[in-house]
Parts: sequence; C-alpha cells; structure tokens
Amino acid sequence: ADPLDPGVLRLVDAVCRAAGERALVAVCGEAAADPLAAQLLVGLGVRELSTAPPAVPGTKQVVRELDLADAAGRAAAALAADGPAAVRRVP
Repeated sequence: ADPLDPGVLRLVDAVCRAAGERALVAVCGEAAADPLAAQLLVGLGVRELSTAPPAVPGTKQVVRELDLADAAGRAAAALAADGPAAVRRVP
C-alpha cells in the first residue's frame, strides 16, 4: 500500500484519535522518512517517527520546520483526497 493513500492516512488518523492522550502513536519505516508523509503523520497526531539512521537528519529537519496547525490542515485535506496522487498535490 502507498503510505500516502487516503485510506492508509484515515487508519492512522483513527488510531491517533483513539489513542488520545493515553498513548503516543509511532510510525517507523520509509513513510516516516518521507518528508511529505512525515508532515502529514505529525499533522494527524503521530508523535514518534522512527527512520533508518541515514534518514534521521532529514526527518528531524522536516519536523523542526513544521507549523503544527499547518500540518494538521494539510493532513485534513489529505484525508479527503481522491487518492495518493491527489495527496501529493495538497498545498
């Protein structure tokens, strides 16, 4: 599955909402290392991203530069997108 598929993002959103303040939601792997996916994941409520060592600096930089409100807005738009290609075009 494409990690930017709106169906996948809706599952992550559901997990984050269900976890609430009781648990941190973490994502590891290539999705966490993808700059766009990392932004959307943080916007959905994911609070831990785990990547391969070579991707750590880039992922940290993406997260440091995020405005959480903007990321949440982009994530909401991604949830309503028609498919992964549309998610990649979300402003």
